[in-house]
Amino acid sequence: MLVFSAYLFTPVWWSEIGTDAKDLYAAGVLSASGGNPYDIAQQGAQEDRLYNPPGVTQRYSRSAYGYPPIVTVALRLGARLSEPAFYRVGVIFLLGVGMAGFETALALLRWRRRSLVRLCFVASAPMALDLFIGNPSALLLLCCSAGAWLATRGRPLAGGLVLSGMALKPQVGLPVALAVIATAPLATTATTEVRLRMGLATAGGLAAGISALAIAGDLLLGTGSLASWFMAAGDFGKALGPGVAGSAFTQTGLSGLPALLMGRFSAPVAAILTASVIAPVVCVALWRGRARMAEPSFGPMAGGIALALALSPYLHLNDLVLAAVPLLFLAYQPPDVLRRVTLVSWAVGPYLALVALALVGPLLGISGFGQAGFGIVLTGLLLLSVVAAMIRPQPSARRTPSRRSPE
Repeated sequence: MLVFSAYLFTPVWWSEIGTDAKDLYAAGVLSASGGNPYDIAQQGAQEDRLYNPPGVTQRYSRSAYGYPPIVTVALRLGARLSEPAFYRVGVIFLLGVGMAGFETALALLRWRRRSLVRLCFVASAPMALDLFIGNPSALLLLCCSAGAWLATRGRPLAGGLVLSGMALKPQVGLPVALAVIATAPLATTATTEVRLRMGLATAGGLAAGISALAIAGDLLLGTGSLASWFMAAGDFGKALGPGVAGSAFTQTGLSGLPALLMGRFSAPVAAILTASVIAPVVCVALWRGRARMAEPSFGPMAGGIALALALSPYLHLNDLVLAAVPLLFLAYQPPDVLRRVTLVSWAVGPYLALVALALVGPLLGISGFGQAGFGIVLTGLLLLSVVAAMIRPQPSARRTPSRRSPE
């Protein structure tokens, strides 16, 4: 895994390194100079000034900017750096928050000996890709793990406030945050009434945190910036669907199951149709495992996060760092074929697909991460494996000295 992750940073892929960081840097520079990064024309012109000077043969592809105003305020600080320095600082930051998020996930599930799984996380394809492109998905993992830890340790209001940080990428983060809120009380020994109050307190913290971030961003960036962001997000959402980007394999490597239908339907319709198929299966799993719901378990949380990721219409491979909790939950389950296939696929599958893309892609006229589409396989396997683990009767005594049971 380490060899494969290092392979991402070789000259084979240098033309795509820091692609998301470039978009963030352009937005920060534009905002710092008084421009509006939510205006796609202004953002595109700024990207041209930075990355497409006259005489450049390999043109940088323009990209819309869709992060909330509070993120834009933070990006203004980076405008004082050069673009390469901005990317390098970002990599250090993302590595730090990613490791902190994973360490918190280990603490959440009470793992003890952690050296090997730490190494696997750093070398995993989602984390390596997140560092490669400079996307803030690793920050979402920290918010998710820390919020879940607080919510399951008797501090639900604080947990909700921390989970509000996942609104920095709302299309991915908010569904996962809601899944954590709904399932965190089931990981405690509290009574049903207390569990309900814990869930409401966590939801209240989430709402308060999102409101505070929204108000602060609008005030700091300028009145009207929040409305501009909403309009930009709406326009971007309309661009996902038939006649625009086509199937899952031209959707910039989307990893959610709705991407399989977005060649024919709009993103909301694709998500609804996918949910209509998957929801009954998950409901059956919950019904089969209802007797265990009275006992503290992280199974529902793992299932909720896996379901939220699988149903996301705009999920990329780097966003799958959020699957840390479901994967750690699976890693402790009794071994079977499906579990082994899932864990091995997550460990090496994306890298093998990437190598195949580098070798065969030029012969087929295919280039870039966006054509692999392997993330869809990972999300599907993860959801299937977690659902199977929730249905399967659990052994009453299976303990190892290296880690405690996450159930």
